[in-house]
Amino acid sequence: MTIARIAEDAGVAALAVHGRSRACAFRGNAEYDTIAAIVQATQFPVFANGDIDSPRQAATVIAHTGAAGVMIGRAAQGQPWLCGQIATHLETGETPAAPTRAQQLAILRRHVAALHTFYGDFMGVRIARKHMSWYLQYGPNYAEHRRLFNHLELPTEQLRYIDQLFNTDNNEVLAA
Repeated sequence: MTIARIAEDAGVAALAVHGRSRACAFRGNAEYDTIAAIVQATQFPVFANGDIDSPRQAATVIAHTGAAGVMIGRAAQGQPWLCGQIATHLETGETPAAPTRAQQLAILRRHVAALHTFYGDFMGVRIARKHMSWYLQYGPNYAEHRRLFNHLELPTEQLRYIDQLFNTDNNEVLAA
């Protein structure tokens, strides 16, 4: 709370607080009581972060802490639509369905193409590997897709691989 008050006194307009210390790393559960105490002790908007992986959890955290909102981290890796689902749920109480498998693959393809454009062919291909892994981590044949994709060396090969995923008969979503 002391640091939050110092930040507020220094003119910081808002603060995001993760519910873990650095020593905790990513182990254990986020601790929301401290975030609630920071919200009570300050006047600026405080955003809660940590272990928020669903619209329901976001609403629960806001109700518990009184935070102005939430910040999503690792939970959005491979499912960037999660942020929109959370926003809609917080506004309406309804949670939109995850995109269909075809929609998810289209999002993945645009994302990978943007990585190639932004980082260039060499680095874009390498960075795309971790993103592909995140998108496919809950889907069928994850390990095999990851292994094959990680051996691809060219942007065109990666995009062709994603295009081939469109043509599979499996209708399961990649991530939910």
